[in-house]
Amino acid sequence: MKKCPNCGALMKSNVNFCTKCGADLRQIDNSPQKAIAKSEDSHQIKSQPNSGENFEQNQTKPNAANNEQAQENQFRQAPTSANTQEANSERPNNVIQNYWQWCVDSWQHPFSALIGESWYGWATILLDDLLIILGFYFCLKSMANGYGVGRIVSGFAFSGVISLLLFTLLFEAIIIGGYYAGHYFIYGKTDGLIAFVNRGVHASNLNLILSLLVFVILVMGPNNGSFVSVVLFIIFSLFYMGFQVTALGENRQPIRDKMYGYIISYLIILVAIAILFSILYNSMYQSILNQIFSTLN
Repeated sequence: MKKCPNCGALMKSNVNFCTKCGADLRQIDNSPQKAIAKSEDSHQIKSQPNSGENFEQNQTKPNAANNEQAQENQFRQAPTSANTQEANSERPNNVIQNYWQWCVDSWQHPFSALIGESWYGWATILLDDLLIILGFYFCLKSMANGYGVGRIVSGFAFSGVISLLLFTLLFEAIIIGGYYAGHYFIYGKTDGLIAFVNRGVHASNLNLILSLLVFVILVMGPNNGSFVSVVLFIIFSLFYMGFQVTALGENRQPIRDKMYGYIISYLIILVAIAILFSILYNSMYQSILNQIFSTLN
């Protein structure tokens, strides 16, 4: 494990940048040999006796060293404007590298979630949805251009994919909210909704790769509809299972039986999805009726 010198967060040995504050961890040596050598040196220094002649020297040397260390710390705590500008210029790169490291870790070890920034989970969900929605948009435009009605269908396709995006976000929010409620029922406390979302997305982040695959297939054309349907079902299943494992597989002592927490989550999700589909059905039904009456008139 590596310990961040800036914020003190513990990171895995293969992490190059702190996922909490973005500090550079590449120069930190976490090998056990170095720790053993340091402990042996400190033991030898403590075991050497001090004679009466060099007693004053041994007392003054630590003070001088402490003064030098204090001056060095003061210099570090007061960086120049050039250093500040350089750090600010490197921060976007660190943000991208930290997020990429978080994604790579999620693909290698889905359930061993790192802390990460608060926006990692929500940004990944939105990125997944945008990839899929944009894929459908380009697919519809390609079909419309093939039939020679591209201009007519373009506006309809745009409004349709926006509605689909909102519906998808609501559907995902229902799943997250249901399992978050079940998690709270089981353990009586949580680390917060943002941390819960980060862990759930970290556990199901293979969806980022699958969403990119769906985008590429849809852009290529509408000939692989059955394959896209299968991949979309896998994406939904992974998202569902990721938050289910996060809610039920917490490494802490539950205060209530997990089975009842799962039942509560399932009922909340079932009722909320039923209400959502009812609203969607009524709105579509009303829209169809309005179009029919406008055509007859």
